[in-house]
Amino acid sequence: MSNQRGAAMVIALIVAVMLSLLCLSLSLSSLREFSVGTEFENHEKALLVADAGLTRAKQILAGADFSTLLKATTDIPAYLEDTSGVLPYWAKRNPIYLSEARNIDFASPPTAAGTRTVYGYLGSETIGDGGQYFAKVTDNEDEPEGVADDPFTDNDGMVYVRVIGIHRGLPGETTTYGSARKNSVAVIEAEIRQDMTFKLNSPLSIVANDVELSKLSSNAWWIDGNNQCDTGPPQVAGISILSPGGKGEEVRDTIINHLGKRGDQVVGLGPAPSIYDDTQTVLESNNPDAANVLDAGFLQTFVTRIKSLAGDVNEDPKYGSLEKPKIVVIDGNIRLNSGSGAGILVVKGNLELRGNFTYHGLILVIGEGSFSTIGTPNVYGGVLVASVSGGQFNVPSFEGNGNARFDFCGDSISLALSLLPLRTSSWREITPELEPRS
Repeated sequence: MSNQRGAAMVIALIVAVMLSLLCLSLSLSSLREFSVGTEFENHEKALLVADAGLTRAKQILAGADFSTLLKATTDIPAYLEDTSGVLPYWAKRNPIYLSEARNIDFASPPTAAGTRTVYGYLGSETIGDGGQYFAKVTDNEDEPEGVADDPFTDNDGMVYVRVIGIHRGLPGETTTYGSARKNSVAVIEAEIRQDMTFKLNSPLSIVANDVELSKLSSNAWWIDGNNQCDTGPPQVAGISILSPGGKGEEVRDTIINHLGKRGDQVVGLGPAPSIYDDTQTVLESNNPDAANVLDAGFLQTFVTRIKSLAGDVNEDPKYGSLEKPKIVVIDGNIRLNSGSGAGILVVKGNLELRGNFTYHGLILVIGEGSFSTIGTPNVYGGVLVASVSGGQFNVPSFEGNGNARFDFCGDSISLALSLLPLRTSSWREITPELEPRS
């Protein structure tokens, strides 16, 4: 009997030990899962902070000159001894070192060990409770083949924005590896680019398979494709023909025959008259948006969508200025007699430039495609005329007399393009697998 009781006691002890071990194992597993879940949650918070920083960076980039931002330098605190000094622009895209992002409490940082000069710095802000981001812009390799990379000059309206999002670690917490809690860090990068559809390479671009010139005086225009500004190619075609139907040469010949001896008033690339069929050039361009001008549906949709960005013509300056450029959309016909404007002017009906009206930027006559000039108006930048309806191209018409002047100006075109919304070509989270030593 006593042997049976002893055996029962041993079995009970073994069962008790096994249950204790099982409970301990479950407790440790729960604690580990809780710690892993907490780390995942904190990383997601850091990712949200980084995404908020990207949104803010895009606001800074909107309307800004990319090259100016790329050249700009900012001295920021360097908190760790081995990270002070100048960080080469081309070495890394990170705005700060990841070792600082992980270890420094930016809510109450220690005394900085020095400063570090960062190119293209877009700033840092506190987000919510314990969130902080740092952002920086760098250039892509956009130089032509055989030309050395210049990291301070944007050539294609495309840049990289790298944002480090930080969620502050709480004192007393430990990670799943048993170390003291550090900041949770997320790094994201986006490729941001301007809409380059209307980066015109001519003071006057005509999208058509035929043109109506019967009411246009042969001496009505002086068109100069020699760049009057710093940005852009030194010379372009005075008149650029873009033919969706492959009839660019026919349109070119029609214009040349109409101008006759007055063709010497169209200068720029090559001998006068500087009039070229640039259709194939656009189709083969490195500019991913260039071919959009040959799509009637795109042009119609563009005119509809850009209205949401347009300014009020009842507010001065009515048509913008160099200091305050604006987008203006006219649904019908308009006659501009005097004064000036700057930015993007979109006209769906007939546009008549008269007197000494002066404009800097892009004029897009898209819709009826009717354009006329009287007197001595002057456009610095580029004009595009296209007659479209029902997703089809029609015949644009030109009328005028006097001595209107169209001067190619790359700076004015860049000014206009900066008013259009930026596009995000790509977005990715940067992980240690992608950049092990970043």
